[in-house]
Amino acid sequence: MARDKSTDGQVIPSKKTSRSSSSTNQSSELTKKAVTKETPCEFHGYVVAIGASAGGLDALERFFDELAVDSGAVIVVIQHLSPDHKSMMDNLLARHTTMPVLMAENGLEMQANHVYLIPPGKNMTVAGSQLRLVPKNPHGLSLPI
Repeated sequence: MARDKSTDGQVIPSKKTSRSSSSTNQSSELTKKAVTKETPCEFHGYVVAIGASAGGLDALERFFDELAVDSGAVIVVIQHLSPDHKSMMDNLLARHTTMPVLMAENGLEMQANHVYLIPPGKNMTVAGSQLRLVPKNPHGLSLPI
């Protein structure tokens, strides 16, 4: 079995071809090989983005109290946070779910059943299966979520 990047890491059978040389003369046969992927698997599930104002902590806590921890989705929490203060949102939400609650980092690979928080002073996008962060314009307008 061989992994092909065009099949996104799926295992597909490969035929072993015979060569004219007697040392490598083998009949065509399916071969099985241990397969490892050098790059992380891309996430192909749902990404659920939740926006909340600074006063939305209670609603977020109630949401995570009721959310199944094995939905297979990535949860991204987007909240207006002051860049002047350290956010404790990860600790606060971790009390309401057993899913890992992580502050997003640029280039972080999303994983199912994980919660990612936007850090203060950043804008976030998703590219493939990665979270991308760029600094917010300090003089720019922050629109409602």
